[in-house]
Amino acid sequence: MSSLFQDSISAISKRLLAKSYDKKSKSKDKGGSQERIANSYCGNLIENFDYDKTIYKAVEVTSGHKLFYQIVENDKIGIKIVQEMNRQQLPGEVTFLLIF
Repeated sequence: MSSLFQDSISAISKRLLAKSYDKKSKSKDKGGSQERIANSYCGNLIENFDYDKTIYKAVEVTSGHKLFYQIVENDKIGIKIVQEMNRQQLPGEVTFLLIF
């Protein structure tokens, strides 16, 4: 998976915090929903654990592309990210890990 694609997913997730989802009514964020969404996106798996850099290759080989799974609190956050990706017509696919 390309770094550009991963950067796009991270950027989209962060931008979801900064804008309203209800573009038609231009309503402001009600009840802090955007803050909850931003707090519910945790980034890539590789960004969320520490390991000794000397064993990076072993970690990479063992886990493969799973290092770039996106961690979200629930499926609703993942859906918002996918909707934004579709809106921007971004190519590729993304896999989410849900935490409860």
